[in-house]
Amino acid sequence: RGAPGARLLPYGAERSGAADEAPPPDRYEHAFAVRRLRSLVFSMAIAGDILFTGHANGDILAWRTPSFEDLSSGDSVLFYKLTGHATQVNALVVYRGRTLVSASEDGRICLWDAPALRQTHVLQRPGKGADKVRALALGGATLASAGQGSGNILLWDLGKNAVSFTLKAQLGDVRCLVFGHRGRLVAGGKGKQLKVWDVDTGKAELTLNSEANVNALVAVDSEVFAACSDAKIRGWNLAIGASDAPRVLIGGHSAQVRALVPAGDGRALFSCGEDGKVNVWDLDVQQYTTALARARLVSKTVRALAYDPLTKALYSCGEGENDGDTWIFKWQPIEDGGPYVA
Repeated sequence: RGAPGARLLPYGAERSGAADEAPPPDRYEHAFAVRRLRSLVFSMAIAGDILFTGHANGDILAWRTPSFEDLSSGDSVLFYKLTGHATQVNALVVYRGRTLVSASEDGRICLWDAPALRQTHVLQRPGKGADKVRALALGGATLASAGQGSGNILLWDLGKNAVSFTLKAQLGDVRCLVFGHRGRLVAGGKGKQLKVWDVDTGKAELTLNSEANVNALVAVDSEVFAACSDAKIRGWNLAIGASDAPRVLIGGHSAQVRALVPAGDGRALFSCGEDGKVNVWDLDVQQYTTALARARLVSKTVRALAYDPLTKALYSCGEGENDGDTWIFKWQPIEDGGPYVA
């Protein structure tokens, strides 16, 4: 891992003090593209061998991931539709491998038995009215949820399906949450800043300047990375604190970065954005490696990513050039060594 204040350069660019090039990560190839869909995808998650996609119309679609290699058409890969939301599904997370949790603009948080494809519970939010729920994060048996409305972050005990604590975030529109170093909760959104809480005490520990609105957050070891509206990805080392300037991943995107997902081994970070790119970043040698080009050919915006740690496959979903076109791509590792390729 490089120095926390370092800037991450495009792959192939000169880097001062870099005498030896470390071997790049696994190679990826475009393995499958699934058909055009009628509704945009805003969230993705994997539970076992099922890929779930959350849509603008409130549907959650279930796809059998092994079938992606076997078919030339996506029609029979889709095998089930979950209906529990009235409008856009903003977030999907998986608890203990089998419970899918979904959040929507309708203010509902639904729990699903993923293998059985059935709803098991709807979390009842306290108070009157319903915020638009735009972000979820899991930290053990604690679920954090937030969105637009009160600006509060709710901490749920999934053992009791009840709110255990409310954080007064005062961030307005919270778009993303993640549990990071030592279980601290990080939140970001429209306010061009991140807030970091100790969830045990309920106290805000840090405020970090993100310099732009934040669309997504991921945690990798002691660092938290933010997908920003100014086409940059910024990372902070929470083990050091607010005094450390963020390291910035540059050169990969030319428009808003919409989603981030780490590879299972922590060596790579995947990103996607409104420029239609799906990019791969090598965090060990501080290199942007390449864009997965096939996604860019058909997508004007890529909104969601999901990574399968068992097969090391990456899934991306983008909006096509024609209205109503939505593509799901699967990217499969080829071998160790060499930059990521499409």
